[in-house]
Amino acid sequence: MNTDNDIFLDTLERKYYLLLSGRWFRSDRLDGNWGFVASDSLPEGFAEIQEGSPKDRVLACVAGTEAAGDAVLDAGIPQTARVSRAAKADVSYDGVPQYAAIRGTHLQYAVNSSVPVVVSNGRYYCIDKAVWFVAPTPAGPWTAAVARPAEMELIPPDCPVYNCKFVYIYGDTPDFIMTGYTPGYLGSYVQGSTVVYGTGYNYPSWTGSVSLPRPLTWGSICG
Repeated sequence: MNTDNDIFLDTLERKYYLLLSGRWFRSDRLDGNWGFVASDSLPEGFAEIQEGSPKDRVLACVAGTEAAGDAVLDAGIPQTARVSRAAKADVSYDGVPQYAAIRGTHLQYAVNSSVPVVVSNGRYYCIDKAVWFVAPTPAGPWTAAVARPAEMELIPPDCPVYNCKFVYIYGDTPDFIMTGYTPGYLGSYVQGSTVVYGTGYNYPSWTGSVSLPRPLTWGSICG
């Protein structure tokens, strides 16, 4: 009752449970030795927390609850927009563009760009405000893309541009492109039967003449 964190004591096991970024941890004492616990391995009492009670927000992180099911469904609903084909992007680099390979793919990503840039088959793709753009060179000119790199689905979560995997192109007309993103773009991911926040991987920021931060990998507490 005297903490802002979601900490619970299971009086049967005499174990403490802590919820951070949608992930559960367990310990036999409060000052350390916290170990990860899958959301479907929690004591049954967690699923019995009443809606409207002071801690009902954690129900979305307890496998098998209605709240958790709703959160998983929400994680698959895209936010969509209609983008003009005339839309442009502005990409800058801290010095000469530098690239790193993306494990398990033939893609590369820029490590010193102002927005995510992915190289595929000699073409350059970027995401600016959840919209895909394409260019023939690192410097542009950037135009709204009607397709994204085919291997985007293969990007692993330890890659700093993993969140770009969740930005999609749904179709196009002579004047507009239908685009959208799911919550993965903002750092919410389905893990098992619940939603977690951040991948948990360390994405080193670029530090040169300017500092270019990476996406957050450890989000806020559930709720």
